[in-house]
Amino acid sequence: PVKKTQAPASGEEQKKLLRAMGNGETVDLEKLKHYLPHRSYYGAIVRRNGLPRRFSLDKTREIYSDINEQYVIFGRDEMESLYLIPESLIREEDFLQYLEKLKGQQNPQDYYTLIYDPVPFSPEQMQEKIRNLYQTLDQVSSVGVTQSLNVKEDIHRSSVSPELRKKEEQILISLETAARGKNTEQVLKELKRGYHQLTADEPPQIWLEHFTREVLSIMRQHGLSGLSMSESEYLLNDAFFYATSVDGLTDSLKDVLVNLEKDTGQGKVDSREYFETIERYLERNLAEELSLQELCRQFGISQTYMSRMFRKYSGNSFNQYLTELRMDRAKQLFQENPEGYIKDVAAMVGYRDQFYFSRIFRTYTGKSPSEYLKECSAANG
Repeated sequence: PVKKTQAPASGEEQKKLLRAMGNGETVDLEKLKHYLPHRSYYGAIVRRNGLPRRFSLDKTREIYSDINEQYVIFGRDEMESLYLIPESLIREEDFLQYLEKLKGQQNPQDYYTLIYDPVPFSPEQMQEKIRNLYQTLDQVSSVGVTQSLNVKEDIHRSSVSPELRKKEEQILISLETAARGKNTEQVLKELKRGYHQLTADEPPQIWLEHFTREVLSIMRQHGLSGLSMSESEYLLNDAFFYATSVDGLTDSLKDVLVNLEKDTGQGKVDSREYFETIERYLERNLAEELSLQELCRQFGISQTYMSRMFRKYSGNSFNQYLTELRMDRAKQLFQENPEGYIKDVAAMVGYRDQFYFSRIFRTYTGKSPSEYLKECSAANG
C-alpha cells in the first residue's frame, strides 16, 4: 500500500526545477529539497520511438504531471516520461515490477528505450542522476530497437566499432559514385542497401543522423537534393522522430536526400483544399491509433511530403496538430457531458491509457480532467 506522505509543494516550481536540471543548469539545493521533499528517489526514463527533435520551428510543450502528487513525471515532449518515484513509497522489487508495467503499456507498433537507475538517490544527487539518465538515453537509442537498460551497467552500444566505421566509409564511396553519375535509380538502391547494412549493427540514432548528414552533403554537392539547409534539417528531424523501423526510416530519408517530387506527382495535391480533406479524415477517426505512417498510406503520400504539408498549412508538426485536435475534442465532450467518465472520453479521442491522457490534457489546458469536469458541472448549474 502507498504510504501517506507530505505532498510536494507547487507543481509549477517542481516543473521549473526539473526543466533547469534537464537543461544542465545549476539549481538551488535548498529549493530542490523544499519542492522535492522526499529523502530519496528512484529514477527512470521511458522514450517512445526516436529522440526529441533538435532542430524544429515548432512550438514545444513540456509534458508534466504527477500521480496523486507523489510520483513526479516530466517529459521534453509527449513521447517521453522521466519518473522520479520516492523510495518511501515503493520498494526496490516493486520499482522493478513498476518498470515491467511501463513496458507493457507501450504500443506494440512502436519501439521504446527504458533507462533506469535501480539505486535510490538523494535530492542533492538528483541533477547528476537525471543528467546520467538523459545522456545514456541519447547514447543508446537506436531506430527500431526496443531496449531496457540499467544505467549502472556498461553500455556497449554507445560506442561505434571500427568495423562499422569502415562499412560507413565504403557505403559513402558507393553513394558518391552513383551520385556523380546522376544515376537516381542506383542512388536509391545504394541508400536502401547502405542503411540496412548499418542498422544491422543497431548503431545509436545520433551516429546514424551524422551519417545521414554526410549523405545529404554528397547529394547536394551533385545536385540531387534541391532542398534548403533549414528545410532539410526539419525533414531529417521528422524522419527520425516518426520512424518506427529501418524500412520506414529509409523510405522517409530517400525523399529528403533525393529530390523525386517531379516523378511522384505529389505536387498535384499541394493545396489548402486537399489538406482540409486530411483534416476531416483525422477528425472522423480520432478514436483510432493514428500515426503519420498510417495517414501516409491512407492518402498515398510520402512521409516527407505529408510533414511538409502539415508545416505549410497548419504551422505545426503532425504530432502537435493531432494532439491539439484531440484535446479540443476532449474539452467538447466534457462540456457536453460533465457526468461522463474520463476513461471513456480518453478512449473516444484515441488514448488507451487514461493516466497518459490526463498528463497531456493538463499540459494543454492547465487543468486536470477532473478539475475541468467540475468547472463544466458548475457552468451547467
